[in-house]
Amino acid sequence: LFFEKELSLWPAVAEESAKVLLIFFLILPIRCFSCRLWTTLFVGVVLAFSENIFYLPGFIAQNNLSSYFWRFTSPTLMHIFTMFFMVLMASWRRYLLWPAFLLAIAIHYYHNFLVLS
Repeated sequence: LFFEKELSLWPAVAEESAKVLLIFFLILPIRCFSCRLWTTLFVGVVLAFSENIFYLPGFIAQNNLSSYFWRFTSPTLMHIFTMFFMVLMASWRRYLLWPAFLLAIAIHYYHNFLVLS
């Protein structure tokens, strides 16, 4: 189990990197701030939903759908929070996207650590 927790850094890096690319090329060019925030919410929900669909067959195979609610809710909130955080920081000052990205990786890693515990 400890080895799995060590490996959980890389999914966090990969997912947050994908978010940064979406933020930089899709969301930040939107001039309307409220439209930018709605797009951020939509992209965050879609990313979380796609991750949840990926894990659903395992929960079905284990007949453990009661745990799926927690698995569905917590990553959705985490993805939306980190998306909003990065977009808000980058909207204020573009260069703040990179420190926000590093903090988002840390939040995502800590979330994965808690889910694996």
